[in-house]
Amino acid sequence: MEVRATELIREFLLRELMLKMIEREMKTSQPWTHGIFKSVKGRISEEMVALRRQLHKKEWRLWV
Repeated sequence: MEVRATELIREFLLRELMLKMIEREMKTSQPWTHGIFKSVKGRISEEMVALRRQLHKKEWRLWV
């Protein structure tokens, strides 16, 4: 089953929103939770790189 480029873009934008929410939460959270947030941010960033590669294979460009 082939994944459509629009689905990849939607997934990418969802992860971008998640990163923004985590960054906002880090500003008001306790310092001991920052390590957890950084770990999650790292995983989400890796997923975003993978999505960009998939879009590149489809010859779609994602400018963010």
